[in-house]
Amino acid sequence: MKSPERKDKSKKPHQFIELLPGRLGVGVAEDAWFTVRGDYTTLTIVTHGMLALDQKELVFSLQPGEGEGVNLVQEILYLINSLYEEVCSGNIVDVGGMTVLGGLPGGFFGPDGYEGFLYANPTPYPGLVNHLAAVPLKHDEVEVAMTYGQTRVLAKLGQRHMFYPYPPFGERKRAAVFGPGDMQNSLLGKSPFVRCYDSCVWVSDPGFVDESTETSALARSVNWRKSRLTLMVGGASASEFPGKISQFSTHGSLTFLTSVFPEINNCLVYMPPTSIPSVIQAAGTNDARCAGNFMTAAQGPQDDVICAEDGFGLLLTEARWIDLLGALESRRPLQIPADGEFPGFELLWKV
Repeated sequence: MKSPERKDKSKKPHQFIELLPGRLGVGVAEDAWFTVRGDYTTLTIVTHGMLALDQKELVFSLQPGEGEGVNLVQEILYLINSLYEEVCSGNIVDVGGMTVLGGLPGGFFGPDGYEGFLYANPTPYPGLVNHLAAVPLKHDEVEVAMTYGQTRVLAKLGQRHMFYPYPPFGERKRAAVFGPGDMQNSLLGKSPFVRCYDSCVWVSDPGFVDESTETSALARSVNWRKSRLTLMVGGASASEFPGKISQFSTHGSLTFLTSVFPEINNCLVYMPPTSIPSVIQAAGTNDARCAGNFMTAAQGPQDDVICAEDGFGLLLTEARWIDLLGALESRRPLQIPADGEFPGFELLWKV
């Protein structure tokens, strides 16, 4: 089985619709996607004019039902106008941001539609820069993304629909990938957390990347091999740390909810009810790094790195725990070398 392909077989030519003359417009195109799960025809709408307000342009790609194309476009245009007003008021969104559609009865696009959009790196759309993908979410997925991390939902969507790192379009009338009880046994939610969606956590060589796979995003349970853990923190996230250091210090642990950098081709995926790590990966990758949805750091009797659910745990002795808190507060890099069974850790700052 081969990876999904995007084919240029548009039934309609590319259209440009001007919403606010000289300020805001959208490009509309019909795409065809050929996947191992079947063929999909989707409508893709890309904004033009957000960048003038320092807002990345937005990409919406949804699969319409029979005869729903015109109504779908109209609903997205209404949403884009509303978002543009928010941007004009200074409410900028970036990776990890969300729009929750609580004002629409039953959500977006009818009672079985979506209840929010999650903004992600446009990895499935090669060539797009200064853009955000608006990924449509069901009700329970909105709740999970807000509390347990956006990467938990995106990776699960990728696993379910066999795209890495997530599907490039919203499948019409799909089932939610998480149900109400799926998070009740999760390890997350037990320590203070900070959302770091301009940041990424990964291990360098966990030993479970399969370079021979031809199919994207097939989840596999993995035998974890300890390897060096890296947390790279973005500038926006860094500004959040000084006010939280005392809270982290008092609790004795902290959790970072992160995204997946586009250049990393493997990601852990949560497969409840088990906490055993599983991984999805891009087809034919030769990248040994594997990213996670979170990193929880805590004091422990010895230094250690563990892997569970869709993230990583970093246990540090008291002295190194204090070093970590100090590095976070002062925005300086930190390297803890490997020692015996401990594979090492590094804290980096994204320029």
